[in-house]
Amino acid sequence: LTSITIPEGIERIETYTFYATSKLTSINIPASVTNISSYAFLASGLATITFAEGSKLINIDFGTFQSTKLSSIIIPESVTSIGIDAFKRTSYLTSITIPESVTNIGDSAFTFATKLTSVIFEGGSQLKTIPYDMFSYNYALTSINIPSTITTIGQSAFYACNALESIDIPNTVEYIGDYAFHGCVKLKNINRYNIMPTSIKTIGERVFKNTLIESIMFMTDNYNNLTNTSFNDNAFSDSNITSFTMSEGIAKRLDVSSFNYNDDDEYGAFDISFYGKSNVN
Repeated sequence: LTSITIPEGIERIETYTFYATSKLTSINIPASVTNISSYAFLASGLATITFAEGSKLINIDFGTFQSTKLSSIIIPESVTSIGIDAFKRTSYLTSITIPESVTNIGDSAFTFATKLTSVIFEGGSQLKTIPYDMFSYNYALTSINIPSTITTIGQSAFYACNALESIDIPNTVEYIGDYAFHGCVKLKNINRYNIMPTSIKTIGERVFKNTLIESIMFMTDNYNNLTNTSFNDNAFSDSNITSFTMSEGIAKRLDVSSFNYNDDDEYGAFDISFYGKSNVN
């Protein structure tokens, strides 16, 4: 069995239906299918999947396409949920298009998609969270545009994306989780000039560990969500960051003397520039 066309009228593909069918390379999914259950294609040889026009698919469950040979996929515009581990270890996957209808993506959905180079979030995306481990170990991903609806970048979301050079974080993001960009060894730029989004409330532990980012800027007084508890004590530890630019008002609000510096665990060792003035604390 190398290919299959599922008959119209089938509404659900059940758990483990095509598990480990190593010779299955292609499948046609009719418009009537609304749910693909967990691990339906786990470890199969599936390389091509075609969804019929007018697809009514709503849910791609956890582990559905894990360890398959899919090289690309355009998810139907009817889908609202992509489960945990749904595309984990799809080591042949190079591109994916996520429609605006998707409101939830589970943890580790694309982890170890080691050849993934293109992630397209369609305009009008309703997604709020880039979850835990979502793109970790995506070794080929060089850039990504995060939808302007995102408020949370989860823990280890881009962990060890070691080809990632730049990322735009929109002015809707309030929370960046622990180790979110840890190990992105080529990452130099966040937004233009490394200016943090004004929406930011919290930055977790060692977010920029082992990146090439050297400076962070807070370029207006409109960071209304920031307080002296906004940053984990180790938020900037083990990184190459040596300088910050901000207003004196923001510096006081953040209590910059508590910033922890790199491997030496020294406090207040950053160069803090106050819009043209310079201080070394």
